[in-house]
Amino acid sequence: MLRFRRKSNARLTGEEAPILERMNGQEQVDNAPASGNPSTQNSLYIQQEHASQDNQTELRDLAAVLDVAHDDVPDQPNAPEGGSSAEPAPALQEDYSDVERRRRGSLLLIKASVHKHFPKLPAEGDMNLERHLLNVKETLNRQLLRSAPLLKQQCLLGSLIDSYHRYTFDHLHGLLFHVTSTKKAFILLEWVLHTYLSHELLGNPALQDQGPKVTVDLVLLAEWIPLAQEKLLANLQEDVCSSLNKIFQNEFSDVKSDDCEDEEAFIRLQVDVIQCIDAKLKRAQEISPTLMDQVRKVCFQELHQFVMKYIHDQKSILGTQAKMSEPGVMHFLKTLKTSQTLMQYIQTKNEGIKDAPHVQTISALKNMEAFAVKLLTQTLTRIAEIHLKKYFKTDDKEMPVLINTIRELFHKCPCSMDVDKRVLDEVYQYICHLYLKLLVRSSQRKLKKLWHDGVDSNVTEDAEQLHSMFSKLHPDVRQQNIMLLKVPEVLKCKSTDALKITVGQMLVGEDGLPNPSVDKKMLPVLLRWKGGLSQREILEVLDACLPESEPRPTGCCSGLFS
Repeated sequence: MLRFRRKSNARLTGEEAPILERMNGQEQVDNAPASGNPSTQNSLYIQQEHASQDNQTELRDLAAVLDVAHDDVPDQPNAPEGGSSAEPAPALQEDYSDVERRRRGSLLLIKASVHKHFPKLPAEGDMNLERHLLNVKETLNRQLLRSAPLLKQQCLLGSLIDSYHRYTFDHLHGLLFHVTSTKKAFILLEWVLHTYLSHELLGNPALQDQGPKVTVDLVLLAEWIPLAQEKLLANLQEDVCSSLNKIFQNEFSDVKSDDCEDEEAFIRLQVDVIQCIDAKLKRAQEISPTLMDQVRKVCFQELHQFVMKYIHDQKSILGTQAKMSEPGVMHFLKTLKTSQTLMQYIQTKNEGIKDAPHVQTISALKNMEAFAVKLLTQTLTRIAEIHLKKYFKTDDKEMPVLINTIRELFHKCPCSMDVDKRVLDEVYQYICHLYLKLLVRSSQRKLKKLWHDGVDSNVTEDAEQLHSMFSKLHPDVRQQNIMLLKVPEVLKCKSTDALKITVGQMLVGEDGLPNPSVDKKMLPVLLRWKGGLSQREILEVLDACLPESEPRPTGCCSGLFS
């Protein structure tokens, strides 16, 4: 009480007196000094002591709920910091300080609780991120729901959630620093976007039932997301590049082993590449369509680099294969299958997108496909030419050999039904054209001696076997043997009228449209080889069968060497 006597000459200001009166439940209207009345001074001190005790009780209750030590907060909220024995401030300042210290004490307890209970960052080399994030979620749920009823009464629930919210993003920045893989970056982003603000955590209905919906500072989220995306895309670029390099090395390490006859090896590259890219796109789509667009761009940039490297090496390999004395077709077919599958995949995943690296990738694959088709066609026609020349000159067994050779080449392919139809159409057409050209170059008399079954029978049988073989390799292959099938009929015709009918049937298909497989340049040569026809009769047949706009041959041997 001596302290208050030394303050006996103090006066309350005009602003302080009404506040003090309201605190005491009095309606004082004058500005009389309070220090002149010892009983008033004692009453004020007692009320402050009671308020201090009430504050400490509330802080102890809060500490118990938050599961932290109450010792972290000073017992005398009005005592000057540092333990000074200076005289107390005026009543208004003491009252304001008491309320403020209680608020600050509550916030300190909240921060201490968050610091105590929030899971610590795992060791960098031993971070099971999924398990750690589950621990974070369970901890936040447990602490928030347990503390919510009391903190709602004290109007501190928002402060608790805000403290956990800020601590969480500080923690997320630490986790992001240690993320070194695409998988973990995806896990972290998905947790923040799909779990943290969902009903599983801050949006938990049980938590919201404690009072009005508490909002959090989403700027923290907006600042963190770009950093996480940047980390993800950097890891993604390295991950996809590394994976595609491994696929490339595995593919070209087996080139010399020629194990393409195994179906798994035949489609391995395209399957591995698509699985590598598709897994990243699907994972990103699960998180965010916008994120998926960013991931797609990175993935297809890396795929473009891979494709360019693949094309460079593959052209070299196919060029070497084409020059071999006994070339195979497996690498050609595999290249065609791979190029077509990758093009289809890239087009599907980038549909409607024009300004992207996939446009250049598709263009490069189309060029690769055309290159492979050209070399494969040249290789097969070279094989056919070797056998057919023997067949028309020295050995009547070479035709079956040719058919078996081509059949075996394609049958080794595990996906023979997927053989490129364009290749088969071109090879089929070339063989029929070469057969007819070598036929009309040969003497019928010599062929009758070489082919014991007769010219017409041999030609018919050969034409039927060729079509049977190619149609088995691809059911939709275009029929190219029409002219060969009509050769026996041409040989048997005894008049120009009969020839006009036969040639007319040769030129027009069953659907009434022109037959694209017929080489019109070979018609005059075939009619000349038939024998027994004059130049005038040959022209008469051609005039009757060919459209007026079709140019006429200038000589009966026109087209023989085309």
